[in-house]
Amino acid sequence: MEKRLATRSEVCDRTEARVRFKEVLDPRLGSAETVIRGRVDNLGSKGLFLKTAQPIPAGRELEIRIVFDPQNPSGPVLTAKGEVIRTEERGVAIRFTQIDLDRLGACIFQVLGGEVEEKSAIS
Repeated sequence: MEKRLATRSEVCDRTEARVRFKEVLDPRLGSAETVIRGRVDNLGSKGLFLKTAQPIPAGRELEIRIVFDPQNPSGPVLTAKGEVIRTEERGVAIRFTQIDLDRLGACIFQVLGGEVEEKSAIS
């Protein structure tokens, strides 16, 4: 059994994610972009589990947009890149390949009721 190297936790019920990836439907016609939405079941610094009825093949590279509060247009949003590492009947496990961990922490802090300070290039 594989041991986790990072902690993960459930996020608020309303957290959603949208994943985009390219699929080659016919080599002569090129590829098409597919977008799938789902609920984020758990989230950690290394990845997330996305609840969705639409299967995504393991190994697929993804662009990810996590919306922590879809009811709030100015709520926290995080973008990342990842790869599907496991597909189950109830969803997919995604490993992040690129993510801003500081932004992830700030989004979680904001969802929990804190204020997020914007970083400034000017000190």
